[in-house]
Amino acid sequence: MRKLADQSRSSIQRIREMVNSISEQREKMMGVVQKGKGGAQNAGEIVGVTTLSFHQIIQGVDELTSAIKDIFELIKKESETVEELAKGMEEASAIAEENAASVEESTASIEEQTAGIEELTAKSDELTESAGVLMKTLDRFKR
Repeated sequence: MRKLADQSRSSIQRIREMVNSISEQREKMMGVVQKGKGGAQNAGEIVGVTTLSFHQIIQGVDELTSAIKDIFELIKKESETVEELAKGMEEASAIAEENAASVEESTASIEEQTAGIEELTAKSDELTESAGVLMKTLDRFKR
């Protein structure tokens, strides 16, 4: 993600530089046009500079288009990465829910076993008490 963000920043900086270059070329062209108004004797020079300026503007626009395409590709990659992360989080959430259900089932089973053990302990205590009473009764008959 960080790499994609850095690439996006780099592309945006390139676009800014291109836009500034195009603006400078436009300003130069406007200056030439203004000079051209003052005298027809410089017409050849004006046409040459204007042609050069237009070529540079076209080149700048082509570079700008390429940079914009790069940014769209980076955004697309970021979007795919985010989708993969979201899918992973959904899967982790489903696993966590399954684990929680298993823990609940285990807890219920342990509670049932604990209740059974407590019941056995109570029955064992009753049996011990009954055995004690029986032993006392047998001792009376032995005498």
